[in-house]
Amino acid sequence: MKRFLILFIASTFLLGCKKESSVNLSSDDCNFAQSLAALNKLIVECNDSQLNSVSEIEENLIGDWTLSGIRSNWTAFEQASECLLLSISPESLTLKNLHTDEEFNSTWKLITYEVDQYVVFYLEPENEELRWSVGMQFFSKNIMYGAGLADDTNIYVYEKVN
Repeated sequence: MKRFLILFIASTFLLGCKKESSVNLSSDDCNFAQSLAALNKLIVECNDSQLNSVSEIEENLIGDWTLSGIRSNWTAFEQASECLLLSISPESLTLKNLHTDEEFNSTWKLITYEVDQYVVFYLEPENEELRWSVGMQFFSKNIMYGAGLADDTNIYVYEKVN
């Protein structure tokens, strides 16, 4: 009986622990697109294999994503310098800058709306400060990108790590 009680207490502690991101990346592991052509290739790849249902997208979002690049609509291509890890769980997301260890947390929801008879998806963080960097609008199995529902701002492109 004593062994059972010890085993029960130990398993309760283990099961009660919050799962941390399973990816152990450092800022040295950042893999930025080296050119506008490379970044555009990721965007085209995402568009060619887009997920088109809420359930598919929500299921696929769960996991860890790294920033591959930021495409500016106003300036020439500049290689991204922010090493960002975006970890998404069913309830929340965490955006961590691996250079500074700065971390932002938010709940999220996937919203849909219709534009010219096309369904548009949007990953909406509750924390408005994250809108530009995690407001994704286009989703495939391994790539997602978006501009926080704006046409005239930077487009963030993420690739799935796990």
